[in-house]
Amino acid sequence: MSDSALKRFHERHQQVLQDTSKALLDAGIARIYFGLNFYNDEGDAADYAVIEYTDGRTETLSHWHPLLDMDVFVEVPYCNAYVFDAQDASVKEDLQGGLIDVAEGDSRAYHTPEQREEWELLAEEMPDEIDIEAQMWEYNMRLQYGLEALAERLTSRGVARMYFGVDAIDGTYPMSDYAVLHHKDGRIETLGALPDFVDESVFSDLPQYGAFVFDAQQKQVSEDLEGSFVFSDQGWARAYHTPERKAQLEALLEEA
Repeated sequence: MSDSALKRFHERHQQVLQDTSKALLDAGIARIYFGLNFYNDEGDAADYAVIEYTDGRTETLSHWHPLLDMDVFVEVPYCNAYVFDAQDASVKEDLQGGLIDVAEGDSRAYHTPEQREEWELLAEEMPDEIDIEAQMWEYNMRLQYGLEALAERLTSRGVARMYFGVDAIDGTYPMSDYAVLHHKDGRIETLGALPDFVDESVFSDLPQYGAFVFDAQQKQVSEDLEGSFVFSDQGWARAYHTPERKAQLEALLEEA
């Protein structure tokens, strides 16, 4: 990693880094480990934070730490694992962590050995050299008439977009037990399954499991970039769209 690139980052955000340092020390925090994933040709804030307190305690969170200004810290020069040291208000490369290639164009940051193992297991589940954009284009072209019919049913009910998921459980790929409907009037409706008027067979040929969105105006299915899926070492992966569902799935992991 280029020291000059990090140096320019520090120069641009010197005041924010100093303010963050003071806030962390006031909260009894010495360091926060964080990461920047690489996804879809862009940097994306990793959903973890490992906190080292001044009294020696450590804590691992499954989300970005709120005391780190995301708009600033995602401007680190490269996708990687980092540590912010409150003692000297500096961002450094996390030498204990790193980046794991999960799929083509998808690399995830980690700090702990457990996080690294989770991404390695996910990488084993993903198809080799997947080109999801090309596969989604082919799917939308092939299912054009079915998707047009679905768009008509959604539009007639005032629905602009429908978020849904496909799970992976023991070699099967059932529809996830949620659907989130975004109505044209701004209402958001969360259901425990696809609506009755939706023929789920139109989704049976999706190229992979995960979280998806159907846009009734464009009449196309695409990846849900707000959602994703939670992977279990017991062999299942379950999709989510909302933070609440993600938290429910993570609770299942803890109970296992």
